[in-house]
Amino acid sequence: MLADRGVTWHFRYLAGSPQRALTHLARAVDAAAIVVATRAPGPGAQVKEFFSESVAVRLTHHQHRPVVVVPLSVVDWKAKAPWD
Repeated sequence: MLADRGVTWHFRYLAGSPQRALTHLARAVDAAAIVVATRAPGPGAQVKEFFSESVAVRLTHHQHRPVVVVPLSVVDWKAKAPWD
């Protein structure tokens, strides 16, 4: 579907620390951006992400190129966060 729209993309399989592997790959291929997904939805995932940074959070803090974080589900902005 992306090829029909002129978008170049590649699928890569990496091993090791996710944020380090993605950073290394982005440098190696001179990526314009890194696209990652959020964790699975639910209060347990939100609490876990709050206390231990996700790959997306670590990348945004330590990366010198744009990081696009794509949600896995629709966000209910009216719902309270577990720490509220």
